[in-house]
Formats: sequence, structure tokens, C-alpha cells
Amino acid sequence: MHIVFGGAFNGKRQYVKNLIQNEEASWHEGMMPQLILSDSITVIAGVERWVKEQLEQGLTEQQIIERVKKHWALVNRNKSGY
Repeated sequence: MHIVFGGAFNGKRQYVKNLIQNEEASWHEGMMPQLILSDSITVIAGVERWVKEQLEQGLTEQQIIERVKKHWALVNRNKSGY
């Protein structure tokens, strides 16, 4: 897993595009992917928008953290074929 973060308009997306070059990738803007295929590259951009939406829906920071943990546990279980 790689995490790339920085301020607005600092070239993060271009950096990621250069990093993965011609490999096929699944891009998700402001949302958590529902499914990740094994051996695939998944890029999640705009995570702050997703977090903002969760906060606006009344979730606490701790609830958001738990939701992310639960989501990734499910994604990883599906990815491994269990």
C-alpha cells in the first residue's frame, strides 16, 4: 500500500499516474471501492470528500474509523476468495 498526500494542486494524481505508468488501475474519486480484484491497482482519490460526507451525515470520527476498518476487512475477505 502506498499513501500519497499533500496540499491542493501539488501534483499528487500525476505522481501516481507516473508511478503506475501503463498499468491498468481502478480509480475511485471521493468514495470507497466496493470491490477490489486481486492483483489490481486501486487508487482512492479525494478521501477527504468521503470523510466530509460521513461527518455531514452525523457520524463521529470514531464511527468513521470503524466503518473504514469494517469495509476493508470485507474487501480483503472478498479479495482473498473467502
